[in-house]
Amino acid sequence: MTATVEWVDEAPSTNALITPDTPHGHCVAAVCQTAGRGQRGNSWEAEPGKNLTFSICLRPDRLPAQRQFEISASVAVAVCDFLRTLVDTPAWLTLKWPNDIYFGDRKLGGILIENSIQNGLIERSTIGIGINVNQIRFVSDAPNPISLIHITGLEMQLRPLLQHLADAIVQAGPCDMDCYRNHLWRNEGVHNFRDTATGTVLSASVAAIESDGRILLSGSDGSLHGYYFKEVEWIL
Repeated sequence: MTATVEWVDEAPSTNALITPDTPHGHCVAAVCQTAGRGQRGNSWEAEPGKNLTFSICLRPDRLPAQRQFEISASVAVAVCDFLRTLVDTPAWLTLKWPNDIYFGDRKLGGILIENSIQNGLIERSTIGIGINVNQIRFVSDAPNPISLIHITGLEMQLRPLLQHLADAIVQAGPCDMDCYRNHLWRNEGVHNFRDTATGTVLSASVAAIESDGRILLSGSDGSLHGYYFKEVEWIL
């Protein structure tokens, strides 16, 4: 199927425009999003009319709530794969666990997923996505933003771009954890991580991603350390 795309001039957050009655595959995009949210409660900077800020409603077929990371992985890989078709160095486009979109060491976009659960099943997934497209200058304190225009040198038309991207998301199939891990930023080599509860710094490599989204890190001594989202962070 193809996505149906609706544009509004302004919205605080497009996620709020996805309602219990929104059908599967419907996408709402805002020319101006005034209170966009990122992960960890951060705000999302987006110059009006320059970027993609949108949400898509997905209705999985009897997916148990404990498997909700499968949606996150599938959507993130679909977005990453689509964006790779737009750049000359696709290997530089990766996913920073769990679902930020990176080009090199700079953030190109982010995904925020909110699930509605009924009787132990995911009744509706609201997929909120922000992609930096034509914005050249960033004024917030975000440390490492980048836009497609910085990468390609081309200004892109937002509406056809969104239609193609929304179609890719709606048509995405299941994603196994090996496929997801292969898309990850810094998925090879040893890197420094910080345990957010204790502040302990760990030099480790990514060993695996478990089906519930937990990341397994292999320390230099061979020990394994498992973390869920917000329990560990990369030291940049």
